[in-house]
Amino acid sequence: MKEPVQLFNDEWSAGELTIRSYRPTDYDQVIAIWREAWGDGRPGDAPAALAYHQVHGAGPFLVAELEGRVVGTVLGSWDGRWAWVTRLAVHPGCRRRGLAKLLMARIEQCLAELGASFTALLVGTENSAAMGLYRALGYQRHDHVAYLSKALAETDGNRRGH
Repeated sequence: MKEPVQLFNDEWSAGELTIRSYRPTDYDQVIAIWREAWGDGRPGDAPAALAYHQVHGAGPFLVAELEGRVVGTVLGSWDGRWAWVTRLAVHPGCRRRGLAKLLMARIEQCLAELGASFTALLVGTENSAAMGLYRALGYQRHDHVAYLSKALAETDGNRRGH
C-alpha cells in the first residue's frame, strides 16, 4: 500500500486538544462518532474507502484528539476546482465547547493552503444545529441549487437515498 500523501502541516494543538491527520488506527473511534451522529455506516465508511482518500491525496482528513481519544472529525476534499467539507462530527460528550468551530477553521485553512478559494458543504435542512453553526461561520444557504444523487451500486446506504 502506498504511503499517505502529505497535504499540509500534519498537526495543530491547543492545550490538551490536538487536531491532526486521520490514521488508520483511528478507524473504530471515528466510526463510533459517525454512527452516533448519523446512524449505521455508509459505503464510504469502509476502512478501504478512508484509506483511499488518505493515500491518494483527495484532501485533508482531520481528527480532534483529547486525552488520547478521538472526539471530532472533519473531512475535506479538493480536486483542484471544488473544495468540499464533509463529515464534521463531534462526540456527544464534547459538544457545545467550540470544537466544531476549531475543526472547521483548521479544515478551511488546509484547503486554502491547497489552493481553494471557497468551500462548499451539504447539510440536511432539518439539522437546525448544523445550519446555525455554518451560518455563524459565514456559510450562505443557496436555495436555487438542487441536490441530486444516483446510486451506482445497490447498497444499504444508497437505498436510503444517500
